[in-house]
Amino acid sequence: MPSFTVSHQSRLSAEEAFARVCDVVEHSSEFHNIDPEYHCQFDEQSLSGSAKSKLFKATLNVSEQGQGSQVDMTIDLPMKYALAKGMISKALKQKMRAEL
Repeated sequence: MPSFTVSHQSRLSAEEAFARVCDVVEHSSEFHNIDPEYHCQFDEQSLSGSAKSKLFKATLNVSEQGQGSQVDMTIDLPMKYALAKGMISKALKQKMRAEL
């Protein structure tokens, strides 16, 4: 599976950035429309999580960085969706900018 990482630096605290990203990832209708069996798991203690679908796997890590935080999301796609990597990366970056 090809994988890629989308990163974003936020002025929010790591805890607040984590909460916002979790809310978007867990409740986004876009993901549930693609795969109704899509589900997420989050660990508030380590500010990390994962999302799984029939079509992809993703991991989330949020860490303190200076006055704000660093949000890293690594996405694993099946080979047949590798060409969509750029489009997915762009959409995630836009969503992170809007939410964080």
